[in-house]
Amino acid sequence: MNQPIGPGDWVECVQTSTEKPLGQQTGFRLGGLYLVDEGGVTFGHAWLNCAGMARPNCGFWRGWNAKSFRPIYRPKADFIESLKAPATTTRQPVEVG
Repeated sequence: MNQPIGPGDWVECVQTSTEKPLGQQTGFRLGGLYLVDEGGVTFGHAWLNCAGMARPNCGFWRGWNAKSFRPIYRPKADFIESLKAPATTTRQPVEVG
């Protein structure tokens, strides 16, 4: 995935021991899957927060280090709905063979 991780994306926790704000316990489990509910960049560092998980308890940290997660491809609902829509092509079928 070339797009940044953002709300609605699923991520896997790949690191739980470093770069936590002030050494706080994160509650994340290595290999656990989490749904991102917000993310961004502050002071040049990408961060994210996951649904149902605690937020960092420090004034300038807005979320957990995004390097601790990798994106998991799961289609979003609007993409799935677009696949269900009828085809709008006007081209003629091509014979194969």
